[in-house]
Order: sequence, then C-alpha cells, then structure tokens
Amino acid sequence: MGIKYSFPRLMPDGTLIYPKRGTPPPIPEGYQRKSEKSSDAWIMIPIWKNCPFRIRKQIQREDCRCITFIYLCGHPKCNHQYLTISMCESCIYGKGNL
Repeated sequence: MGIKYSFPRLMPDGTLIYPKRGTPPPIPEGYQRKSEKSSDAWIMIPIWKNCPFRIRKQIQREDCRCITFIYLCGHPKCNHQYLTISMCESCIYGKGNL
C-alpha cells in the first residue's frame, strides 16, 4: 500500500501544510486545524509549547497510510518516552514551556 497522505511541509513556526489531495489528513497529536473552513483543513497549527528536549519523529501509520509524527522526550532522566501534549505540559524537566 502506498502513502495516502504526502509528507507535509514543516514551516519555521512548526505549522504543517499538507498537499491538498483527496480528504484532509487526520490531525497529529499536538496540532489543531487552522480553521474549519475546507481550504484550511490541510493546515495544522502546533499547540505544543516550546521545549528544548522534545524530539519529533515521522512515522507512517498503518491504519490510514498517512505520515504523522510521534514525540519523544530527549531529557536524560526521561528515558525518551513517547509524549502526549499533556505529558509534555506537565514535565518537571523541561517545564514544557522553555
């Protein structure tokens, strides 16, 4: 099976812009759609706060054949665990807002 959604462009502010093709892609963890207008359904705005320890990795999901992201914590005491936005915001190491 091929990739259903192409890899998005990553903008300097963290915004993801997917190529418009077919139906809009699922919303990755830590992002929200720019708006509910159909023309903005392909633009994802980050809701993560800045953190120097957060690491983003791209993966291809099997269920939707789309490219999405997972996040890990790069702090040595955190053991690079998978992050959700709530885990990052409550982090005692990076404070999720540095």
